[in-house]
Amino acid sequence: DPDHCFFADDVSGLPVGTADRPVEVDPDHRKIAAVNFWWDRDWPGPGPGNWDDNGHGSPVAGTGAGDGARPGLHDGADGMAPAARLIIQDGGAAIDDCGDLPGLGCPMRPLDAMLEQAWRQGARIHSNSWGDEENFLPFGRYTERTADIDGFVWEHQGMVVVAAAGNSGGFGEDSVISPSTGKNVLSVGATVDASSGQLCPASYSSRGWTQDGRIKPDVLAPGSGVRSALTDGDATTGNCDELVISGTSMAAPAVAGLAALVGQEFVGGRHLTGTA
Repeated sequence: DPDHCFFADDVSGLPVGTADRPVEVDPDHRKIAAVNFWWDRDWPGPGPGNWDDNGHGSPVAGTGAGDGARPGLHDGADGMAPAARLIIQDGGAAIDDCGDLPGLGCPMRPLDAMLEQAWRQGARIHSNSWGDEENFLPFGRYTERTADIDGFVWEHQGMVVVAAAGNSGGFGEDSVISPSTGKNVLSVGATVDASSGQLCPASYSSRGWTQDGRIKPDVLAPGSGVRSALTDGDATTGNCDELVISGTSMAAPAVAGLAALVGQEFVGGRHLTGTA
């Protein structure tokens, strides 16, 4: 929801919108450099309700890099990296047996173009809160889409790809979904809210191993009871509403935001002496 207070720029207005391949960006927008619409029902000419088709993208983006009350400062329900900027790739929303992202297809199209677009637009952390072939058993498989990501990261080693492990923990072990099964993918599971007691994996959070015996997920992060941005379904009305939501979809962007902070520490030299 680009006019939500976590993302809005009162000077620039709505961010640059493009289709599924262009790489145009707005260098001056305080938060969203571009929104790429991959679903032909959203583009061209997206209406006020096409910027977040089902209310999932806004809290995901808010968890990673939302910045509300005081821009540039970490307060309230801000995301992990409130001074970071966002490239949004909107796959739309429609139920299917793949990722529920009709802009990516089912079966999904190769992901190289999606990653290449984000890379050329300046993104170096790619956060994915969706699952490939999520209704296909067994889980834990290494799919073609997973191989697409592994290959891209091998060729673009400045890119970190983060992916939600999935919410199939009810199936028990070996329930991690693609593309978080990737070798060059940072797979993220969810913990329960720390206020509820011992910090443990959430019951719904998918767990390893992968089908070929590798350890996934790689890391756990808070995914239960996460407070983030709530869309009002209209990109022209302005709001600052919040919701509380759970899932590995929230844990993954938390880790993506933390990856931005880790990168900032290394680029700034602080990891050596504590000062830039």
